Amino acid sequence: MNTDLLHTMCKEATRKAFNEFKRQIDVNLFPLDNSIKEVLQNDMLQNIGTPVTKHFINNYNLSTLQIELLENTIDNYKKIALETSNNYAGKFLK
Repeated sequence: MNTDLLHTMCKEATRKAFNEFKRQIDVNLFPLDNSIKEVLQNDMLQNIGTPVTKHFINNYNLSTLQIELLENTIDNYKKIALETSNNYAGKFLK
């Protein structure tokens, strides 16, 4: 398993998912509250993990240790995105 590719894909997926999170808040179609923020964050987290996991599961024959590394790496990027999104949304919450 190519760990450089894993980190590159995670960074790209995280950036893309967070930018979509910001866009949905910035459009301001609805008043932001905690329940809407949580829905947007859940969507963001899925958009980080799904494409990366799918790529590595479909293209590599991963061992148990490699799967754990994949999950841990994705989880680390999700934590970063979650903290960043909490800070960003905090500016708009009433």
